[in-house]
Amino acid sequence: YIFPRVLRFLGHFLRSEYGTFSLVSGGSGAFEPIWAVFADFLKNAFEQSLVLGAVLAIAAGAIRPRDGRRRTFVLTALLSTLAYLLVFSARAHLPQGQALAWSVLARFWQQPFLILFFFTGIGFHELFSRLKFPEEKKISWVVSLFLICAQMGLNFSRQDQSQEETFVRFGRALLAPLPKDAILLVRGDHFVSSLAYVQHAEEFRRDIRVLDLETMAYPWFKAKAPAGVEIPGTLYNPFVVDGYDLLKFSNANLNHAPLFLAGPIRNEDISLRGKVALWPLGLVQHLIPVGAPLNFPGWERKSEEALNRISNLLKLTIQSSPKTWKEVIASEAGLAVRRRQAKLAEIHNVPNQ
Repeated sequence: YIFPRVLRFLGHFLRSEYGTFSLVSGGSGAFEPIWAVFADFLKNAFEQSLVLGAVLAIAAGAIRPRDGRRRTFVLTALLSTLAYLLVFSARAHLPQGQALAWSVLARFWQQPFLILFFFTGIGFHELFSRLKFPEEKKISWVVSLFLICAQMGLNFSRQDQSQEETFVRFGRALLAPLPKDAILLVRGDHFVSSLAYVQHAEEFRRDIRVLDLETMAYPWFKAKAPAGVEIPGTLYNPFVVDGYDLLKFSNANLNHAPLFLAGPIRNEDISLRGKVALWPLGLVQHLIPVGAPLNFPGWERKSEEALNRISNLLKLTIQSSPKTWKEVIASEAGLAVRRRQAKLAEIHNVPNQ
């Protein structure tokens, strides 16, 4: 009972399923250097603590250790934080030129921030005890509450997501044009999370069977596949024994359910080339065997209607910061437009500009 759970915990802790300790695995492009990742932590530390908090934490680390036990504690905390930052910075493997990657990285600064802000509190106490104000305790409470409220006030508008509906519109736009009981293959956090919300929280288009290509790459997925979906192997990986590629999956399912794709295909899976065509339908692509009959006027009309549903998402290009998921949604909408233009050019044998 206990041993299998210990093995699963070790597998998760060591990231054995991913095959790497890296935050971002694979890829052949250039990665951000260690010093840039480390500098991002320092930048976030000063921003998150209104500068004063980071200064107080540094002062606490320098001033507080007076006896052996405190000195040992401070050194242990500082060295463990430094080790975390150095190892994580070295293994993050952030792709160069991707602004969103820095926002994703910021989530992993919460652990060292715990130690940083612990020392901020010590430094704050040390500062007031040395200044020897009358009513020192009351003044320290007032100042600390003021700083907390200031931090909340300065950041509330940026963090307030109560009226945010971009991802709901995105999820609905993905599912709305699909025929009943279709199978939708997806890859990418923005696809998976948006679809999970609109299907399970808003009960929208629950008939669509959504499969994440990333989780299909694990052997346990086969037992959890939606009803009516044929899994033609142990896991989605064309290079392992009893693995399968997208062509095998398509052949196993196209006869009894329409098949669609949202997001990029794994670079190493080239099985669909020349055998299955991708026909754009808004934010998704319809998988149809090459040479199979297709109603071109019907596709043209439906694909135009699907694009009309995402017109509001295209406006996000101007409104969004390049470090947000909104910018990713806007780029997906723009890509959907370009895919349809390219397909129309291909059909009418017109050079695509």
